Amino acid sequence: MKKEMFPDVAFWLSVVAVVLSAAVSLFELELWLAGTQWMLIAIILGIWALFLKK
Repeated sequence: MKKEMFPDVAFWLSVVAVVLSAAVSLFELELWLAGTQWMLIAIILGIWALFLKK
């Protein structure tokens, strides 16, 4: 993978984590983690994506 792709991958993984967070919280699904934990993962991935852009 090219180095320029890493921020994009981290960003889209962050979006997926936000969707999982919403699904777990709204529909009370059992997906390994609680909704707030998925949101924390999304925040970390988003910050990582911004950091990798520089």
